[in-house]
Amino acid sequence: MVSEFLDLLWGRLTLIEKGLVIFTVLFYIFLAAYSPSTRSQAFTGIRSGATTLVRVLLLILAGVFLGSAVGAMIPREVIARSIGGESGFTGIVIGTLVGALIPGGPYVLFPLVASFYSIGAGVPALIAMIFAWTCIAVTRLPLEIGFLSAVGGERLILYRILIGIPLPLLAGVLAGLLVGVRL
Repeated sequence: MVSEFLDLLWGRLTLIEKGLVIFTVLFYIFLAAYSPSTRSQAFTGIRSGATTLVRVLLLILAGVFLGSAVGAMIPREVIARSIGGESGFTGIVIGTLVGALIPGGPYVLFPLVASFYSIGAGVPALIAMIFAWTCIAVTRLPLEIGFLSAVGGERLILYRILIGIPLPLLAGVLAGLLVGVRL
């Protein structure tokens, strides 16, 4: 049981990932051994890292369960009809709209995309969804307005959205060409 858990944690890491883990551990050992002041900084770094890890794990868990719940609640037929492999350009447009409106960070988006993919969503629509979440992100508008309007940056917001709208559509079409889906 312990060896299976260790294999799960360590065995699937690439050589570079293992090197990063070993480097990080050695770095903290060096900091702790070097001097009392660096020892204090090392323990502060460990506490800060542990706090961040817990926060991120909670967000990942919430996103995974939310994505699974949404995927379980939406019937396969609805996914297949609206953003499935045969939905064509309409599916790309729907994927773009959904992606533009998804709130939250990657902890919400990617479990949702994975859930949709597992129940039959097509690659072009999902690529459009990911691009729209990145390029359009309507839910980020209040934050952008709050920061950028204070310095006269309203045009930046407008330009970002105007440039961002065709990109998910183009990405979805290109993805369709790559996977051989007729649009």
